[in-house]
Amino acid sequence: MATGMRIESYHPWVLFLYFTAMLVFTFWFQQPVFLTLSLACALMVNGFLFRSGMRKQLLCAIVPGTIVFLWFALFCRFGETVLWGSFWGNPVTAEGLIYSGTLWVRVTAGVLWCSGLFRLVPVDKIVGLLGRGMPHLSLYITILLRLVPRMGARWQGIRSARSCLGIAKSGRELLGTESMVLTWALDSLGATARSMTCRGYSLRRRTSYSDRFLGHGDWVLLVGQCWGLVVLLCGWALNQTRAWYNPVLIVNKITPLSGVFYAAYLLFALLPLELELVSVFRRRRDRRHITWSLERRITG
Repeated sequence: MATGMRIESYHPWVLFLYFTAMLVFTFWFQQPVFLTLSLACALMVNGFLFRSGMRKQLLCAIVPGTIVFLWFALFCRFGETVLWGSFWGNPVTAEGLIYSGTLWVRVTAGVLWCSGLFRLVPVDKIVGLLGRGMPHLSLYITILLRLVPRMGARWQGIRSARSCLGIAKSGRELLGTESMVLTWALDSLGATARSMTCRGYSLRRRTSYSDRFLGHGDWVLLVGQCWGLVVLLCGWALNQTRAWYNPVLIVNKITPLSGVFYAAYLLFALLPLELELVSVFRRRRDRRHITWSLERRITG
């Protein structure tokens, strides 16, 4: 009996395409309605798929967005409608505040989409996907990812050893520890590069093994994503996704055609949520069917 596939069971390339498209649309589309839908859908998708740690995730997304908002609102000069003058001689404009607000939405939604990407498609899967097409890049990413935790462990070991020797904590001692860790990291990178050269990583026509293949559900989802991308690109070509904030605020009027593209963007952005709901409905249907079959056998 066919059961619904959970979002994690789809091929990593399909999920990577979806999140990459949402990141591109979030930072590319400037129309306020699209930006609002991006942020709302990012909150809904992350809240539904990853209920644990949502507060921490949201805080990590709001902080960089707030920093960008304050920087552009207070220190960048553009727009004509002056609201008030600041004490550093840079007046705050209405266009600047609105544009800074759109940047806050973009950065916050972008961090949430990146968080969802790395939770559904971990770094090891991304490295594995890159290994077939770009083996050198995959190798470098793997080396760096392995080096970072080793540097932290080495730093802790050096600090503990120097503390046992009675060396007092000071700025000079901290600088010396950082220098030792950096020297060890450079030596480790050189040793790793020589080791991989001996293993033949730089040879041409290298092959890679992959245990993931595109199934029927992956192809269906991929075709749906391609159609969604085509519709949204048509909306961009028809000037439905653009807005101007400098020197004056210019936003195109919302028409019935705009509603079509808003609906298409909403359906595309909520794709993981829709897949999860379909999976839940199919599991409930299969459970009812199994229960009905058992009752029929018992009574028959």
